Amino acid sequence: MKCIIPGLNVKARAIHALCRIGDELYVEPEPSKISFRAVSSAKSAYASFTFSENFFSYYNYEHTDSQDDVTCKISMKSCLAVFKSPGHMDKQVEACQIRLEPDGVKLIFEFQCYHGIVKTHYLPIIECETLEAVYSKDMVPNRFMVQPKVMSFGLMNFQANTPEITLIVTPQKMHLRNYAEDDSELKKSVRTELCLEAGEFDHYSIGVDTSVTFCLREFRALLMFAEAVSLPITANFETGGRPIVFVVKNPPTFETNFVFATLMPLSINQLNSSQRSSASSKQSSKDSAAKKRSATSNANIHDVQIAGPSRTNRHEELIENDSEGLERMDINENSNQDNGEHSPEEDTVPGTPPPPPSKKIRYIFQRCFEPTFDSEMLPGYDEVLAEDSDEEAALRT
Repeated sequence: MKCIIPGLNVKARAIHALCRIGDELYVEPEPSKISFRAVSSAKSAYASFTFSENFFSYYNYEHTDSQDDVTCKISMKSCLAVFKSPGHMDKQVEACQIRLEPDGVKLIFEFQCYHGIVKTHYLPIIECETLEAVYSKDMVPNRFMVQPKVMSFGLMNFQANTPEITLIVTPQKMHLRNYAEDDSELKKSVRTELCLEAGEFDHYSIGVDTSVTFCLREFRALLMFAEAVSLPITANFETGGRPIVFVVKNPPTFETNFVFATLMPLSINQLNSSQRSSASSKQSSKDSAAKKRSATSNANIHDVQIAGPSRTNRHEELIENDSEGLERMDINENSNQDNGEHSPEEDTVPGTPPPPPSKKIRYIFQRCFEPTFDSEMLPGYDEVLAEDSDEEAALRT
């Protein structure tokens, strides 16, 4: 196989779009066209760029009856090293030649640049099988065509790290919404929703009301390519759980198909079970909160019951070395009994053991029963900083 791409078509937009899909590039030449394909590691996204012989200035494919279909796979990382700057390729390259020998082990890219410079890249071939995706885009009930700028403007409202996007379609309008698996996830993230009327589309035909959820990262790669070539995007899909196919084509030059897997929508039973599980989780949280409140109230009641004796014993311990304070306390207790007031011992619960003595409390409150503070004991009390005035002296005398 040998083909030559003119300098105006050496944009490498397709290669840079495929690098966002998979890590390997499949090259499959045929008698009248050549295809470049990629698939994600999770097999959830597939992209195929098919260029007809009209795209090339020279195309030759030698095929014999005994020869099987030629398919080769190369590393996407090494291919990106060949097509580094797609915006300047047409300004630097006059033509690009792609060669694949019948029994070769390398795919050859030869760039004929200006001023007679020739750059040749040899990319090793990885053994592989033919890559084919099973999908249908003809007999589907839902189809729309939209300009890539409209979708790009709509996606600007979503966060850059949004993993999936959901399209909710009706015959009148389409809703774009970031996907959330359950209500708990909604509370932790920003919910974005955008509505597009049917008049925003070049063609809008919805036969079945449905919603489809697919990965947004691969869809952005499609938008970047469609904006670069200024071509509309056509979407063909059925319901959730079935693949959605996006097509960008410019007949008879090339055609691009992006196939994305969609999430299966929740059934009524699953919705009810999820609601029941959420309700049960809420009820269990309420029960646990009630248990915590009851445990707290029981603890407070227990503290109130032991407050009487513990307070009395602590006072006795704190003043055990102060005989005068002990006499004062006895006098106060006798006066309370004479006045008909009950003593703290009456509030105690019999049989409650006293708490162990605490050295920390004794250390903190050891100065509570010392004599009243005397300012004359402060250092510098006798020092006179300013003499009294005549009036102050007269008043003092």
